Amino acid sequence: MKVGNVIHRLSREREDEEVVLVFDNDRSKYYIIEELPFLHAGPQEFNLKHGGTHIKSVVAIRVKEYVPPK
Repeated sequence: MKVGNVIHRLSREREDEEVVLVFDNDRSKYYIIEELPFLHAGPQEFNLKHGGTHIKSVVAIRVKEYVPPK
C-alpha cells in the first residue's frame, strides 16, 4: 500500500486512537509501531494487481508484539 493511501485511510479515524497491526488476520496478537525512525529501502519489485511488476522505493516501519500490561 502506498503512503498516500495509508494517510487517507488513517485521516478518517480519530486522532486519539491507537494503531495496531495484525498479520494474516490473526487478531489474537497485536503489533505496535516502534517509536524509531522509519527506514527507507529500495528499489524493490512489486506485483501489480492486473499482472506485471513495478519497482518502487519503500518505507519500512519497525513493529514489535504488543504485550498488555498486567
